[in-house]
Amino acid sequence: LRRSVDALMEKQMKFGWSLALAAGGTALGLVLLCIAPFAAVATLAARTLERRTAYAALGAMWLANQVIGFAFLHYPQMPATYALGFGFLVAALVAAETARALRRVSLPLAFLAAFAAYELAMYAFALRFGGAAGFSVPIVALVLEGNALGLAILWTLRRAFDVATSRTIGQPLPK
Repeated sequence: LRRSVDALMEKQMKFGWSLALAAGGTALGLVLLCIAPFAAVATLAARTLERRTAYAALGAMWLANQVIGFAFLHYPQMPATYALGFGFLVAALVAAETARALRRVSLPLAFLAAFAAYELAMYAFALRFGGAAGFSVPIVALVLEGNALGLAILWTLRRAFDVATSRTIGQPLPK
C-alpha cells in the first residue's frame, strides 16, 4: 500500500511540475512582451520529465500561447500566421529533443544548444511562410535574453517546487 501511495504522489507531483512549467512559460511570455520562452521550457521539460509528459507541457504552453495570441492580441487570421504558429510547436519539440540528447552536459550548454535548434527550426518556417526579417542579430539576441531569463526563473521555480514537496520530482535537475 505504501508503494502505491508513493507512486500516486510521484505521479501527481510530476503532473504539478509539468503544469507549473507550462503555466510559468505562458505567463513569462506575456511578461516578456510576447517572447514566449519555448527554448527554456523545452530544456527544463526535457531534463526533468519523461518525453511524453514534456511534450504535453510544451503542447499546453503552445496552445495557451496561440489562444492568447489569436483571441486577445488579435494575431492576423491568415494561413501564414497559422503555419508560423504551428512552427512554434515544432521548434519547441526540436529544442526539447536537443536538450534531451545533451542531458549529460551542463544545463547552460544544453539550453544554448536547444535555443539554437529552436531558432533554426523557426527560421526554416519563416523562410517558407514569411517573417525571416525577424531573425536579425538584435532580435535573436533579445529572444535569447528572454529565454535565458525564463530559464533562470523557471529553474528557481523548480527548486522551490522541490523544497515545497520535500522531494525531487521526476529526474533531478542539475545544480
